[in-house]
Amino acid sequence: MNRRAMIRKSAWLVAAAASPDAWPLPVPQFQLGACDWSVGKSLNPEAFDRAKQIGLQGIQVSYNTSKIPDGLSVADTLQSIKAAAERTGVKVSSLAIGELNRVPYKSAEIAEHWVWNSVDAAAGLGVKVVCLLFSPTETFEMMKRVRKRL
Repeated sequence: MNRRAMIRKSAWLVAAAASPDAWPLPVPQFQLGACDWSVGKSLNPEAFDRAKQIGLQGIQVSYNTSKIPDGLSVADTLQSIKAAAERTGVKVSSLAIGELNRVPYKSAEIAEHWVWNSVDAAAGLGVKVVCLLFSPTETFEMMKRVRKRL
């Protein structure tokens, strides 16, 4: 083989190796996700579009917000989140009740309803984790109450 043929074949080999179709992408070892409020879309199906756009595999969905206190207890809201997850392929990784930072669990009766209703919402979305966000001063006491009831 002469020098020109060697250079030509080498160039084809380098081009083929550099092609994105030539090598399969590695399977990620970790799944990446974010809270819906971190992507600027609390309790909003658009959070899944944004997550897909930035390469996330999961979204932690807010159970409710101050503007939508019944949150995922409303069937249409729950269904819109479920449909967005299916449409985009981004999973609902968990739920979070961030409103517990604003409304104290120990003194607001509605907060306890949110916790128990979030269990039903999680089941409806096929999620096994609900993040209860308590203020630091009430965390230990409140977790004991929740665990006792479960």
